[in-house]
Amino acid sequence: MFSGGMYPIYKEMHVVGYFGGKMMYLDASGWKGMPCTQDVFKMENWMVC
Repeated sequence: MFSGGMYPIYKEMHVVGYFGGKMMYLDASGWKGMPCTQDVFKMENWMVC
């Protein structure tokens, strides 16, 4: 899936990595870190483009 050029979107945010217990995403103002919670494991919060 990801090798075909697809990428994950979590709650309308383009997640680009995981570091120090946080999901990293790029915002208009720069890199942001979001704590990894139980919401991450709910498939309805994810979309793959």
